[in-house]
Amino acid sequence: MADPKSGEIVNEGENSIIRELNECNVVYFAVDVLSVVDLHRLEIPKAFTARSGWPGVLDVLLVISSKAEKEWPLQLKRVEPGSKLSAISIGDCYREFITDNSIAIGDLLVFEVVDPQCLVVTIKRHRPAAANQALKVEDIAGPATDPRPRPEPVKVAPPSLEIPAPLEATGSSAPRRASSAPRDPRPRPEPAKIAPKTPEIPAPLVATASSTPRRASSNGLWVPQFCKTLRVSHTKPGKASRLDIPTLYWRTYGTEQFEDHFFTLAGPIAEGVVKSVVHVTPKQTFCFFTCGWYHFCTRNKLKVGDTLLFAKTGPASFEVSKKSPGKFLFV
Repeated sequence: MADPKSGEIVNEGENSIIRELNECNVVYFAVDVLSVVDLHRLEIPKAFTARSGWPGVLDVLLVISSKAEKEWPLQLKRVEPGSKLSAISIGDCYREFITDNSIAIGDLLVFEVVDPQCLVVTIKRHRPAAANQALKVEDIAGPATDPRPRPEPVKVAPPSLEIPAPLEATGSSAPRRASSAPRDPRPRPEPAKIAPKTPEIPAPLVATASSTPRRASSNGLWVPQFCKTLRVSHTKPGKASRLDIPTLYWRTYGTEQFEDHFFTLAGPIAEGVVKSVVHVTPKQTFCFFTCGWYHFCTRNKLKVGDTLLFAKTGPASFEVSKKSPGKFLFV
């Protein structure tokens, strides 16, 4: 039976729970879930706190009788004096309790004290009378039908297909449609013949300090290369000595080959092994030859002002030569 004012079903089970709690003098409070706020926040009445002294602490637990092993932690915040509430829940913990137990608007929640840190919750579910009656009518009568007669569907004639004109066979391989237009008796001009272009062979590059990072080797193959003029920072003694690899070169061939790899440098006088590293900053990336570079400079008598050509001869090797006017020589 439905309450004439609220339109909700008066559930005898809910009334029996309330009567039983009142007869046993149990300290409790009930929440009738009527709005979305009730699904996101638990409000503790000040009258309940006055009778029970609960909550004694702000970190508490919620349990329900049907899931004795499950507990939901809850964090509370005390309310300023003058309000009808003593505390409210904060965070998403109460929302998790609502979701796990499928609580919706229209349900009744009864909270009883277990101890100063815990409440047990009894859930009683019910739905509005209008929704309940509509469901029963649907179950009994089935979906409603429209008694008015339906109009006959309009019949649409299929579109007619156009048959193309027969093709006229000609001497050319492409078929043509027969045409009633007269042909032009004048002879057609011969198509102009265009001579094929002769491919241009690029001249060998002259390696300079600003040239692209490739040059022709003695066997005619293009090899990666770059030039560097030594500065004071390149010839510092000890571990501070390092050579920065030009940006154009590592952007062309990638920084991966310089990430903690070792290279063999074949110098004008002696060979040496150097380590390469990559240093990345928010604004720029640098690639260096570090460990072993100063020893290589010393053995090959390299000094400030020398311009060197680094020609890659293998996956981890370079040929290093000094620059002289017009060409590169080993000294």
